[in-house]
Amino acid sequence: MEARVTYKDVEVEGAMYRIKKMDPRLACYVFATLAAKAEENILDAFGHCTREQFDELQGYALKNVDRLEQGEGMLVPIGIMGPNGMWADKNLESDPKAVLNLTTLCLLFNIQPFLGDNKSTVPSSNQGA
Repeated sequence: MEARVTYKDVEVEGAMYRIKKMDPRLACYVFATLAAKAEENILDAFGHCTREQFDELQGYALKNVDRLEQGEGMLVPIGIMGPNGMWADKNLESDPKAVLNLTTLCLLFNIQPFLGDNKSTVPSSNQGA
């Protein structure tokens, strides 16, 4: 049995970030919420979310992202969001492209187990039949 991958390091807009796995129950909720709104591409579901739903899903994603900083010969993960929901990473505060990229990468990383071979589409309802 393969060890569960619990994080992935990615580069976004010239900075390194660590995307972490959500609690499995939360990942199930996120997938179910997006899949219920998606027609084909799961990320298109964002366009069908209310502002509150979008904020909720984005909040779940960004709480699982750390910026990686070099410190004493090792990478140190630093959360990009504070416990109050405010930006801890001030670079992201004015970079909507990076924020959307991190949101998308985190959500896809966490819902990947639910998707078929095409990692951006919703599984068909008859899959596995």
